[in-house]
Amino acid sequence: MLPSNSVLHIVLHFFVAQKMVLQMTSIKMKLTDSLLKQVPEEINRINDTEVSEFYAHVGNLTSEQSRKYTFYLYYRFGGRDGIQRRYAIGKGDRLTTSDARKKAIRLKGRISLGEDVFLTKQQQNTAVYQAKVEPDIALLSKEFMDIYVRKVAEKSIPMSSRHSSAGWKRSNVSFVCR
Repeated sequence: MLPSNSVLHIVLHFFVAQKMVLQMTSIKMKLTDSLLKQVPEEINRINDTEVSEFYAHVGNLTSEQSRKYTFYLYYRFGGRDGIQRRYAIGKGDRLTTSDARKKAIRLKGRISLGEDVFLTKQQQNTAVYQAKVEPDIALLSKEFMDIYVRKVAEKSIPMSSRHSSAGWKRSNVSFVCR
């Protein structure tokens, strides 16, 4: 049996001979790391033969003459007339093909149990974003006390009483608290 990259080139030569390359953007083969490193420019999607609806989207050539790729899982949630989802599993520079395939299998299991994994991921990302963006009440109150109350207190206390402890009499405290 020929190695997978040889098979890929044979398939491409067949399509070139049939003048079908312009129409071909996707093929179905077992995804491997070595295959993804040498994908011809004509192909931008490779569907996996081991896990259905698991595929790699291959981008354009970069300046280093390599192509970046992302792993996806396509699924329908809610049956035949349900919502179609395209779940991004991860980028090829951070995830190996075998790890992405294992993750796709786990995701398919969660989907079969009735979980919309795309929606779950979206809700988690929203919660993380809100936690980063929305300030904490304690932080806001500390900022208020540090900035606003000190400025008001400095303007309210007479200069003679700011630096001496003798200046803090009941009359000055009542003046600050008004």
